[in-house]
Amino acid sequence: MVGRPGWSPYRNQKDGKFLYIIIGTRSRKARRLFTRLLNVDNPDPSGGGGFVDLARSKIIDGVVHNTALPGSKLVDITEYINLHIAEWAKRDVIWHVDAMDLTTATACDVHLFVDRGAEITELRKGRKTAVVAKTDLHFGMMRMLAILAEGRFEIALSVFRSVESAVQWLRESPD
Repeated sequence: MVGRPGWSPYRNQKDGKFLYIIIGTRSRKARRLFTRLLNVDNPDPSGGGGFVDLARSKIIDGVVHNTALPGSKLVDITEYINLHIAEWAKRDVIWHVDAMDLTTATACDVHLFVDRGAEITELRKGRKTAVVAKTDLHFGMMRMLAILAEGRFEIALSVFRSVESAVQWLRESPD
């Protein structure tokens, strides 16, 4: 499902239907709100209004480590990247994807990921992104995405089974 310009699709975790929200604010609070899904069956005990995070980011040794959280889907991570890519513009990135739910990923989700990535990776031109996928399902899906992205992304993208291999690749000078 492809969103209209200025609109962003999110899948409701309870019924799987898509919701549309407006994207385009630079407010940190608004971005946090837009990168969460409503989960009525599992409200946030901290009083956060029943939202669940899709991913978390932290910087370790100058590298952005993004972790897809349980329940997140490929389309959700696409939107998370879209919202945060400007913050990572001058850094290399490692994505940890094993908790992402890929069992319901569709061809449309895959094409949305590649199309959106092709549009926004210019912000990180010349940087590297490593994807760490330890399970066969995640590794295979991420390799497929990397192959589809070849020649379309302005970044180097590679998939690894271990964090150590990913970090080693990031430290190597570009070819």
